[in-house]
Amino acid sequence: MRIANSKSIDLIRKKGNKSPKAKYYIIPEGDSTEVKYFSGIKENSSNLNVNSLIDILIIENDEKEMGQSHPLKKLNNFIKAIKDGIIYFDKEIDKACFIFDRDPQNFKPNQYDDFINSCNKNKYDVYISNPTFELFLLFHSDDVLKLDRKE
Repeated sequence: MRIANSKSIDLIRKKGNKSPKAKYYIIPEGDSTEVKYFSGIKENSSNLNVNSLIDILIIENDEKEMGQSHPLKKLNNFIKAIKDGIIYFDKEIDKACFIFDRDPQNFKPNQYDDFINSCNKNKYDVYISNPTFELFLLFHSDDVLKLDRKE
């Protein structure tokens, strides 16, 4: 796992009198589309009134993890990255946000419970999105009126 577009991000907290920045690690399901969505939020955080004491860090697969989108795999990769010192996670102030579609093919019956239980144990947040989110966005845009109905 790696932090998207991170060339020189310092993950170690500096001591001082300032309140430390809370790091919000966003761990999305996919390798490209979801990363773009959350990168857009990060890039526009001041326009979106995101508190300046929050640092949004999008976690993406590294080269050897490309194509791995299963929630349990992403969870295990995140935990390993913390243990290996690749990611610094302070359970007191940081948040890990796992964001996945609830597609029927994503989980075998017991895997969903295992995933949720492990996230709860580690105090990670889970956000389940609509698998047709792009269609939802399209329906809320005037651009939908310009599309060819037959297509």
